[in-house]
Amino acid sequence: MLGSMRVRKTLLQILVFVFIGTGSSPALPPAGENPTCAVKGATIQAATVTFEVAGLRKGAVTFWNSDSPHFQIPTPHDGSPAHLNLNRFEPNQMISLDLWAHGQSSRLCTITFIIQGRVIAGALPSVDPYKSGQGIDLSNKDSAEVERLSRARQTKIRLLVDDIDDKLRRMREIGPSDPVLDQELTNLQNKLAGITVDIARVSGEHDDLFSTKLAPNESEIASRGAVLAEAEDALIQSARALLADTTRSYLLHESQIPPIAYEPAPGGYFLAPLPPKLVGRWQIKIFYATDRKPSGNTVRPFTSERDPQATHYGSAVVSFPSAHTKGLIEEPKWWRFQFSVDASKHVVSYTPFPLDKRAYLSGIKTQMNISSKRVLIFVHGYNCTFEDTVLRTAQIAKDLHFNGVPIAYDWTSAGNPMLYGTDEQAIQSSLNRLKNFLVDASRSTGASSITVIAHSMGNQILLSALTELSAQNLMFPIDNLILAAPDVDTLSFNQQIAQLIESNKVKRFTLYASSWDFAVALAAHVVNHAPVAGQAASHLFILRGIDTIDASSLPREDFFGHSYFADTIPALQDLAELINFGWGPQMRSYLRPEALPSSHWALEASPH
Repeated sequence: MLGSMRVRKTLLQILVFVFIGTGSSPALPPAGENPTCAVKGATIQAATVTFEVAGLRKGAVTFWNSDSPHFQIPTPHDGSPAHLNLNRFEPNQMISLDLWAHGQSSRLCTITFIIQGRVIAGALPSVDPYKSGQGIDLSNKDSAEVERLSRARQTKIRLLVDDIDDKLRRMREIGPSDPVLDQELTNLQNKLAGITVDIARVSGEHDDLFSTKLAPNESEIASRGAVLAEAEDALIQSARALLADTTRSYLLHESQIPPIAYEPAPGGYFLAPLPPKLVGRWQIKIFYATDRKPSGNTVRPFTSERDPQATHYGSAVVSFPSAHTKGLIEEPKWWRFQFSVDASKHVVSYTPFPLDKRAYLSGIKTQMNISSKRVLIFVHGYNCTFEDTVLRTAQIAKDLHFNGVPIAYDWTSAGNPMLYGTDEQAIQSSLNRLKNFLVDASRSTGASSITVIAHSMGNQILLSALTELSAQNLMFPIDNLILAAPDVDTLSFNQQIAQLIESNKVKRFTLYASSWDFAVALAAHVVNHAPVAGQAASHLFILRGIDTIDASSLPREDFFGHSYFADTIPALQDLAELINFGWGPQMRSYLRPEALPSSHWALEASPH
């Protein structure tokens, strides 16, 4: 659904935080048993109510209305949203309903109402409305309300701790390790143990106050409850800070960069590593496939013309200086009197090593044996040369600390900002070759996980290729399909994404859009004369099944602000958490939920 359609519905979201537990899915909760999620006493006036329960595994949701029998819907085993439309009411009928959800909640259980009508009254529970350091006034709350709010805050603390513990465990399992990283993780684990001790202390204070009811009156309960709330808020802030430190510690550790595997040279000899004086501190090897025509020039090995005969394969080594800045592709600056490449200061791409298709696929498998069987495919946008594509693919892999095999598909862009129409024509000519490349990458490499990133106009050719493969029953599993600043009109984008969602082959869709991307704005107004999916604000594209990330708050690193997905630290951090750890938006450090939960998120300039 497009962002402009949001005004047609009233959206009411309640986030209910719970500690991990298992329920048996009864019709109504047994006496004394708290549901995993619940909304009680919601009074609405509407003909149709749609609600969604997300984040609940192996359970069921019970609807109860005094005027009708209760009924249940099961929740999916993987925690994906369960939906139910209630259209059994007369228009404008006053109804009072309860919702109960039981099951296993690994992190966050969400109940979302989409009400076609208007909310006229409500007794929906609020959770953790306090902000640390601003003082807490509970004088107007009775003891039951004070206890409920305290329980909600402690649940949030436990969820944060559960996330930290889960991330520490998973970080030890991903990629190579070394003593320095092990020590860092041990330190984080010790900090977590300290927070756990504090949780036990605060939990004891909670039990003393509410279980034994030592306070003689409501006023004293409110007073002591406010002190307890301050302690609980402090724990929440500490857990959030530790969660951010845990993520950054691992992602910034250079040991995640896999070593290089050198292919056999013609004649059976192996290419020797380059002399240390000629390379920078870090070396990334990528594989490429391109339909450009070879130039015969070692400096610029491919032209801007399409080879009508064949797709060319190979690998390239890219060197990064020890002082590399995340998000930058360091190159000589004439105003610094730098007129040649210096590997100690600049990112350097060495002469690519051409391979036939069989050796190319074998080389990918060899690299997988050294790193992992995970593949990252990058499809570039318009105005890119072969060299641009190689450097950007390597920079993304380096800055994400990607432990796997990065592969670039280089379609025949003219590499000239004035030739937009020429690039659009090139997409049509390259479509079938991209389809064949994708099938080979999925079936002939032994990859266990595939992530595909498309940028700008590259989304046009990628989505066309994937939808055609889907229609031909050749679609393959993709863990992450990442659509960065797509230069695709929203009508076509909606149709293609809907078809891919229906194929059930893509595990997670992620869209990055921005209001400050002048390149997609120009494409929308000058070329397409219609909104494109890379725009935000009133044109922000929102569809159930795709995680929409609004990156409008990020700083622009260049005039057009079009490459923010790869040249800003928050976007790179977000991509790293998505690709390396498989975290959904609710777990990632720089994302803040916006009006539509689970599908619309703001990418902030700093972690929260």
